[in-house]
Amino acid sequence: VLKYLNWEADFNKVVFSKYLAMDFPKIWGDIKSILEEQRINYSLNKTFPDIWLRDYSPLSIDGNLWSFVYNPSYMQKEPILKQIQQAKKKIRTKNTMESPLVLDGGNCIWNNKYAVFCERVFKENTPFKKEEIKRELQLIFKNRKLVFIPDLPGDEFGHADGLVRFADEQTAIVQDMKTTYSQKLKQTLQNSGVEVLTIPFHDYYKHSGDSLSARGFYLNYLRVGKTIIVPAFGIQEDEKVKDQFKELFPKLNIYQINCNKLADLGGVLNCVSWTCA
Repeated sequence: VLKYLNWEADFNKVVFSKYLAMDFPKIWGDIKSILEEQRINYSLNKTFPDIWLRDYSPLSIDGNLWSFVYNPSYMQKEPILKQIQQAKKKIRTKNTMESPLVLDGGNCIWNNKYAVFCERVFKENTPFKKEEIKRELQLIFKNRKLVFIPDLPGDEFGHADGLVRFADEQTAIVQDMKTTYSQKLKQTLQNSGVEVLTIPFHDYYKHSGDSLSARGFYLNYLRVGKTIIVPAFGIQEDEKVKDQFKELFPKLNIYQINCNKLADLGGVLNCVSWTCA
């Protein structure tokens, strides 16, 4: 069996934007105290102009850094897009491999056996045929089985990291949204040989009508080293989810911090962090 070098279970370093510390001092203070308590190697990036490092930073895959094109459809009218693209050029290193695909880091979840993407990756890369996109991803993710899950209806970002995370080599965690989409997602993963566990989900959109908010998306947690920081949203599901994470990951340190201010901008803890080995 080929043993790969990296997936998030192996990562022990984490980077955040300086703007997270400046604009969200309470959330940053909570994160920082956990990282220091667990002696995790962390730093603040000063190059990128916003907080969502996950989406445009290169991915650390099997010892290589893979950089994808950052040009998502949802950013086309945002003036900051050009600044992010310029900043990406500044951080290239000799060992960074370049892919011609448009792919956000938030739409990429993998372990040593599988790599999961929302089907958005096909829509973002219309100059390429579907088979060409699959071939390029297979080249990067090596012997892993590629799994393409349906986009969450109404989600402008098309990211997988709020929908699926891996607990181990064979098991994925999904949220029980109690919808036909939820069933379809589960079925797609199971059809690819992935075992699926479910955790509670809070449909904040149903109560508020706010389609941007990521409140209730517990799967957008941060995992680094032997530590997981799960988002909390000040709702009754928080405690149940934390207990479930302690059962799922008995050997890891499980923390929980309130992330409503972040979530209201459309992302949570995985979105604002970049992890590597």
